[in-house]
Amino acid sequence: MKRTHLVLVAALVTSMAGASVLAASPRGPALAPETPSAAELGLDPSHAAAWERLRAESLQLRTSARQDMRERLSQADDILASDAPDLRALSADVDRRLDEYLARSRDLRARKLAFYESLSPAEQASVRDMLRARLDRMQRVRSALAALFFDAH
Repeated sequence: MKRTHLVLVAALVTSMAGASVLAASPRGPALAPETPSAAELGLDPSHAAAWERLRAESLQLRTSARQDMRERLSQADDILASDAPDLRALSADVDRRLDEYLARSRDLRARKLAFYESLSPAEQASVRDMLRARLDRMQRVRSALAALFFDAH
C-alpha cells in the first residue's frame, strides 16, 4: 500500500509540475497562435459576428483554464507541503475541475462544428486551410519538444 501511495504521489506531482510549466509559459506565436479573424478567413459578413464570438469564447476558456491551473498548482503545493496531505481530496478536486473544463470545451467544440457546417463551401475550405496550418504547426512543436526531451542525451 505504501509503495502504491508513493507512486500515486509521484505521478500527481510530476503531472502537476508539467502542467505548471505549460500554464506559466509565455504564449508566443509558435505555441498559441492567434486564431485568424473573420476578415483573414474571408468569411461572409453574415458569419463574421458569429466567428468573432466563438473566437472570444475560445480565448476566454483558454485564459480561465490557465489561470485556474496556476491557482490549483499553488494550492496543491501547499497541500503537499503539509504534514498530512489529503491527496484524495486533491485528486477529486483536480478531477472535478478537469471534468468542468472538458464539458465547457466539448460544448464550445459542438458550436464550432455547427458554425462550420453553416458556412459556404469556399468558407469551409478557408477554415480547413487554417486548421491544416495549425496541425502542421502543432506537429513542428511536438517534434521540437520530442527532440528537446528525448534526444538530449
